[in-house]
Amino acid sequence: MQAIRTKYHGPTDTKGSRISAQCEAGRIYVSYDHALNIYGNHKAACDALVKKLGWDADHYDDMVGGEFDGAHYWVFDDKRLKAIDAWVQFTRKGTPTGNPWSKPEFRALVECVARSQGFYGTALDFVDKRDGE
Repeated sequence: MQAIRTKYHGPTDTKGSRISAQCEAGRIYVSYDHALNIYGNHKAACDALVKKLGWDADHYDDMVGGEFDGAHYWVFDDKRLKAIDAWVQFTRKGTPTGNPWSKPEFRALVECVARSQGFYGTALDFVDKRDGE
């Protein structure tokens, strides 16, 4: 599984407001539902992408997500630590290059996962705490 990013897109001359959900495997646009709040719209777009890609969400807990820099980032709940470990391994292979902590997407993902586990310190403190277990 992959982390999913959702983002709001305002209306144009030909299309209403919508939310995009994307990951490496694909992208989808979902019309903004004014009966839902902001979080609900982003969650609905995330769920629509999961369904479109055929990912069997029945084998996973709910998606958890958090907002960073105008976008929301989502991971499967019971795969939280696996998602972090996968990202760390990915960055250690040199793609993308550089320190993963310099990537705002990485910090957002770690902080989102940390909050979902009831940890409200910094992302680095969360990883240090997890490594100490």
